Amino acid sequence: KPVEKAYVVLYYEPTDTSFTTTRPYYFARTNKSGTYSIENIREGAYRLYALEDMNFNYYYDLPNERIGFFYTLASPYALSCSMSSMPSTDTGTPPA
Repeated sequence: KPVEKAYVVLYYEPTDTSFTTTRPYYFARTNKSGTYSIENIREGAYRLYALEDMNFNYYYDLPNERIGFFYTLASPYALSCSMSSMPSTDTGTPPA
């Protein structure tokens, strides 16, 4: 089932806790079919996350939020995809 209204966020030079401490460099929201588009991305390697952000602050900081991520760094030319489900999800409690 597609995930609607999830944020797809990109972090340049990310750390393991970027999504809890820093706002993303780029972001988009998924539509009803789970697709998104991020344009005008500066060349480089980014970490891509998908976040169901319940309080709309771009952070993974609530116990009812879900987050997914790609294990490898992504380059702008490879960032076109559809999210039919959260990629790799963590259903645990966000870090404090």
